[in-house]
Amino acid sequence: MIVKAELDRIRQYLTDMLLSVLIDNKKYISTYYSDKGHLLDNDVDTLYEKFIYTNFGKEGKIIITDIYLEKERLKFKYIHVERGFDSADFIHCLSIESLYAIIKWLQLQNYLDDVSPVKHCYFCGGTNLQKLAWVDANADNKFIEFYDNFDNTVFCKKCRRNTGYLEYNKSNTPVELIDRWFNSASVSILEEITGLSAKSFKNDEDHSAFRSKCIQFWNVLTETAKRGHWIRARDI
Repeated sequence: MIVKAELDRIRQYLTDMLLSVLIDNKKYISTYYSDKGHLLDNDVDTLYEKFIYTNFGKEGKIIITDIYLEKERLKFKYIHVERGFDSADFIHCLSIESLYAIIKWLQLQNYLDDVSPVKHCYFCGGTNLQKLAWVDANADNKFIEFYDNFDNTVFCKKCRRNTGYLEYNKSNTPVELIDRWFNSASVSILEEITGLSAKSFKNDEDHSAFRSKCIQFWNVLTETAKRGHWIRARDI
């Protein structure tokens, strides 16, 4: 029951975020594939397929083409890859993984610019933050209230300290904080942004040479370019 309650909480969080995006976009979002007359296995000129190419129950592989509100209920249209026909269903039929994939795609397309502000560690700029809370031990750990309800103290897992946080969205995040985020980003994110491969750096077990080269790449970017990379790769 505890696991189910946590999964329900995650689903609700993702659904609420999706609702906010849809309301801000006139209750309808159409994807790359909505105007295509056919699908090809090698059609890779969009990042969309990477994130929302999924299995849907017994229907097999699908690609979601439209997300919308119908009588205030979340629905989606999709194309069946093998059979090629359009169909529609309620969003709650999707798995949490598929729902998260939709949110990530929305992030890549800049739909989350001001819908999902992000909390950052005051010291290192990290976003993996934990906050103490009271929960009901006899009700599947149902949330009651935050333990530190009168301040903004959190624990940052990146720099391993109790700290405060600063909350920003696309328009007001200081570039200095974005720089900190990049300097401490994972190898996979650095590779995605720079196009470099960590494996190509010989005798570099701690990735120091790789990171140094990535920082050189980063330092010559404009603030607009840095902000664009941050928007697409940040935690949500």
